[in-house]
Amino acid sequence: MTVTISPETESLLREQAGRMGQDADVLADTLPQQALAEAARDFEESCTAIAEALAGDPAHDIPLEQYQARFEAEREAWRRKPETA
Repeated sequence: MTVTISPETESLLREQAGRMGQDADVLADTLPQQALAEAARDFEESCTAIAEALAGDPAHDIPLEQYQARFEAEREAWRRKPETA
């Protein structure tokens, strides 16, 4: 199955990936090592889900608007996640 991504969608995904990278930098500066490792695993899982969606995997094939809403909700949850010692 071939998936065609519009220029707008590609731009949005690149922008969100940039934000995720910035968030990862902030986390790296503020979280203890164990929490950082956990955040890295979660980040990798998110990236895998995005890649599978772009590849047309039916298990992750969701409308862009739903993806955007979920992305923003997860991003806010990470920002509000309490630091663990």
